[in-house]
Amino acid sequence: MNKMSSMRLRDLSTKERLSNISRRLKEDQSLIKTEDRLSRNLDDEDFTDPINREIRRLGASKVPGDMVIAIDPGDIRKKYAKKMEFLGRVRDGSEKEIGEGYPLCKAVASDIESKKVIPLCCEAYSYLAEDFKSENAQILKVIDTIFEHLGDRGIHAHDRGGDRGVIYAKYLRRDKPQRFVIRLVDRDLMHQGELPHKKCYPKHD
Repeated sequence: MNKMSSMRLRDLSTKERLSNISRRLKEDQSLIKTEDRLSRNLDDEDFTDPINREIRRLGASKVPGDMVIAIDPGDIRKKYAKKMEFLGRVRDGSEKEIGEGYPLCKAVASDIESKKVIPLCCEAYSYLAEDFKSENAQILKVIDTIFEHLGDRGIHAHDRGGDRGVIYAKYLRRDKPQRFVIRLVDRDLMHQGELPHKKCYPKHD
């Protein structure tokens, strides 16, 4: 079954449930008006946090101590959207261009040897939303929720986007140490106040 078929079936299933609820309510108005009201109320509710909490609860028990937890900002491109709420500009990493869409912040646990992947969190947001603070705040929120459910289990891994002061501070200022790896952005790594000898670095062509 393709994705579009799945979406249509899910929409039809939701509509059928709303119709059944509307009939049981027996309101003094037409059935379609009750369905429309229920549908609007359903759209007003943001289920992002409850869904992510349940995903983390289910995934937490499957994450052992040495599993890699990849925390990665990304984006979702809405190439043909025109009227979606708070639709902003993002850099499409796949097509290497700027387009309409939403930034993402996601986290998955991965076992490199068995190629096992466990989703832990995925949230889309908008720079244009009234409650938006910063990309840093979104990343820190994901890190906090992982700590909440997994404690110090796993090795947190960030790509170059994680090479920023607030991320280092988040890990290094914790009372309980947390193992983490961050890919550096074209700069040298200092260890205990000293620059490691060049021979420590692998040679690249």
